[in-house]
Amino acid sequence: MQFIKKLVIHGFKSFAYKTEIELKEGVIGIVGPNGCGKSNIVDSLKWALGEKNVHSLRGDNVRDIIFAGTEEHKPLGMAEVEIVFNNSDLTLPVKYNEVSVKRRVFGSGETEYFINKNSVRLKDIYDLFADTGVGKGAYSFMEQGKIDMILSNKPEERRAIFEEAAGISKFKIRKKETLSRLESTNHNLEQINVLLKELEKEKESLKAQWEKAKIFREKQEQLKSREIELYGNRYRAAHVRMQELERKINELNDRKVQLRTENSSLNTEIEKINQQILEFNQTKNQFEKEKVQYQGYIRNNSDKIELYEKSLEKNQKDIDNKKEQSGNLVRENQAGQERIQVLESDLVKFTAQKEECDVKYNKILEEISLLEEKKLVNARHKENFKIEIENNRVRIEELKIELRKVTDEFVMEIDKKKREVEGQQDNQASLKNDILEMIRKVEDGLNQLLQNHSPEQVTALLNGLQDLKALLNDLTIHQDEFKNLIFDENGSYAKKEKIDRTINSLMEQLIADQNKISLLETDNEEITKNISTLMQKRSELEAVRGDLKHSVSDIHKEVTGLKDLLQKNNAYLNSFNSEIRELETESRQLSENVSRLKLEIEDHGRKCEEIDRQILRFEEDMHQQNQNMMKRKDKIGELMNKLDSLEDSIEKQKEKRLDAEAEVKEYERYLYHEFDVKIQDAIQGLNENIDEKALSEEIDNIKFQIKELGHVNQLAEELYEDVNKRYHFHIEQKEDLLKAQNDLMQIIEEVNKESVKLFMETFDKVRENFHQIFRRIFGGGKADLILVDPENILETGIEINAQPPGKKINSYAWLSGGERTLLAIGLLFAIFLVKPSPFCVLDEIDAALDEQNNIKFINIMKEFSKNTQFLIVSHNKQTIANTDYLYGVTMEEKGISKIISLELRKEKIDEFIK
Repeated sequence: MQFIKKLVIHGFKSFAYKTEIELKEGVIGIVGPNGCGKSNIVDSLKWALGEKNVHSLRGDNVRDIIFAGTEEHKPLGMAEVEIVFNNSDLTLPVKYNEVSVKRRVFGSGETEYFINKNSVRLKDIYDLFADTGVGKGAYSFMEQGKIDMILSNKPEERRAIFEEAAGISKFKIRKKETLSRLESTNHNLEQINVLLKELEKEKESLKAQWEKAKIFREKQEQLKSREIELYGNRYRAAHVRMQELERKINELNDRKVQLRTENSSLNTEIEKINQQILEFNQTKNQFEKEKVQYQGYIRNNSDKIELYEKSLEKNQKDIDNKKEQSGNLVRENQAGQERIQVLESDLVKFTAQKEECDVKYNKILEEISLLEEKKLVNARHKENFKIEIENNRVRIEELKIELRKVTDEFVMEIDKKKREVEGQQDNQASLKNDILEMIRKVEDGLNQLLQNHSPEQVTALLNGLQDLKALLNDLTIHQDEFKNLIFDENGSYAKKEKIDRTINSLMEQLIADQNKISLLETDNEEITKNISTLMQKRSELEAVRGDLKHSVSDIHKEVTGLKDLLQKNNAYLNSFNSEIRELETESRQLSENVSRLKLEIEDHGRKCEEIDRQILRFEEDMHQQNQNMMKRKDKIGELMNKLDSLEDSIEKQKEKRLDAEAEVKEYERYLYHEFDVKIQDAIQGLNENIDEKALSEEIDNIKFQIKELGHVNQLAEELYEDVNKRYHFHIEQKEDLLKAQNDLMQIIEEVNKESVKLFMETFDKVRENFHQIFRRIFGGGKADLILVDPENILETGIEINAQPPGKKINSYAWLSGGERTLLAIGLLFAIFLVKPSPFCVLDEIDAALDEQNNIKFINIMKEFSKNTQFLIVSHNKQTIANTDYLYGVTMEEKGISKIISLELRKEKIDEFIK
């Protein structure tokens, strides 16, 4: 049966790369050298199935199960393991033919679980494999250390394996959940009983407060009715007073309108006078502005005349100065032309010298370039020889490793032959004595033959020689074997000699390459010296060329500067001549402007005198209008005094009206906000003759009665109803909890009954199977399983009683390691006969078994592989030879495990083992 179809590991311990292992049915072997990561495959299976104890995975913390990195690989931040199960027979309680279980952990410790790529809880993983024999703590994992744990565990702890086989794990989980619910139910009942007592007290208290609040509300209604009547009557009186004041205010406002009309007429006349005065002022201002403008023209013209005269004087000075500068520039140009002729002669001489240096410099550069190129060629040859040397060294190291391997094989073969020879030492000694005796007889026979010449003695001598030849042949047969071992062309020694010759050849080539490198280095040193000499000459020429270049450059700069100076001087001369002509033209224009401005000043003076005469006439007219306006302002003042007095009277009446209006609004607001009554409703049907004093006394009396009631809980009725509802609700809850309590007790009783039945059925079957398998493994003896406390089936422990044939033991410690392993294996397979696990992982449990016992273990495992998929990690060649498929674990990269899937059937595995 194939239960695990595929195992995918990524980042778990030494599996840095994503590794997929396609698993087959039957017995699957996992092999590899120590430290390669074989047991990490077992740990990955346990971890994916929910193992939480990091120590059982051979780690101290979560980071220990995540790939920690190597010298060449950075550590990872996540580990992930996925197991894909074949569920075609619905071993797992889900309706899928294939079930994937995945676990993922991050460096922070955060863990994720998935079933068929859906995120789940760890509890869901446990529930999926409950009672299937599969799981981190089930009998589907059997490790070397677990054997002692099974045998040395307390009897109470050992029963867990039997519970898993009996299929009562789910009942235990159900019972645990039910007990938890029962405990919660009992706790809730206690809380409800306490709460019901508190609610009864609160309900009685609220009922008394409710009756008191009822009386309070009746008095409040009576008080409200009387206060509405009182404030309605007061509102009515204030409203009448407000209407009378409004009438008086209207009469005073009519008189105020008459006075304002008369005042408005006088203001109109004043406005007309003001308009005339304004027009006079505007005209006067216009004349004054014109006068100011003419006066400004006069001042401006005077300033311009002064400015023009100064400009004329300055122009004349500038003309004289520029004529003098022009003369200086002409003399400077003559000296510059002479200097340029001298510099151009020097330039021709230095240019010729520079060209000669350039030819020498370029020749040196060519020589340096050729030497550098030769040096690079030598460097490439040297690098090639180094690569060849390195390759030869690597090949020599590989051959040395191969040589050590062949030598080891040769030594092993010699040791083997030596042991065979040593095993026959007694025969060889006897053979040697026989040969010596035969030689002695032959010698005696030869002596007698020489004396007697007897034919019988000749025949006996010949027979003796034949026997001696046979004895010598037996004596030398082992020498021939050693001879063949050493000198056979396909023998280990021949291989060793061949490798030695190859190594010597490579060493000779390596030395030759090193000599070539030395010659190249000598040549390069000579080239370097020549380059250094040429570089020195190049530096000297560079200095000369630099000096010549600077000299030529300096001459060019000076010639260019002189030509620029001549060009600038000519430009200045042209500019000065042009400026002199412009200044002379400007001076003539300035003289004309001065004459024109003096004529304008005389004209503006006459116009200012005429404006002064007209302003005097306007000032006389304005004085007469001002006198008329003062008379009308006096009359307006009298009217304003009367209006002020009238305004005071109106304001006083308005204040009284506002007081009355405020009182009306206050009564209206008070009735609405305090009693939620509109004023129309309050005064409707109100008695015309109300005794306000008697009404006030009645109101005071009602207030006193309300005060006598003391504190009143206005929410008492609502609170009482709420508490009463809660009280009845909790009564119903209590009844439900009592019913749930009875139901839970019944469930626990049924679970216990079913658990006892299943456990005893399984225990009896396993007990019988264990006895049979024990006798088969040990070739006799007896074994039994005993309940420690038969009266308490649900909690009792299980003792193992085993007596191998011919032994009487009182403790497991008296058993050998192999016997202890066989005992644990026998118990495992006894359980498998009752309820086989879909798969079983065996991690080096055959380590303590000798060859004979290991064969017993293999035979039983092969029988059970028809219904169970076995994954066995082993170093035992006998075990490996009997697996159906073989997977190798190696570390091609240091610290990183890799799977080599050999997938060999048995006949191929036999060849592999050989």
